[in-house]
Amino acid sequence: MHLRQLIKDKKEITATIKNNGKRFDTNEISKFEGIGLKNMINRVQFLKGNIKFDSTLGKGTFMHISIPL
Repeated sequence: MHLRQLIKDKKEITATIKNNGKRFDTNEISKFEGIGLKNMINRVQFLKGNIKFDSTLGKGTFMHISIPL
């Protein structure tokens, strides 16, 4: 299952992404060798937004991004 949602209102843009794929330890993001998640985090922070991850074994990964307008 993949859920993708993008919403824009007067205050912010929010993106929600969920999958049932392989999970990862959200406490270890800074130790990842790849640049994908690190780039996402840096870009959201540059735009003064927030990014949250939740990854649970057997349930996949959920990501929520909010960027103020």
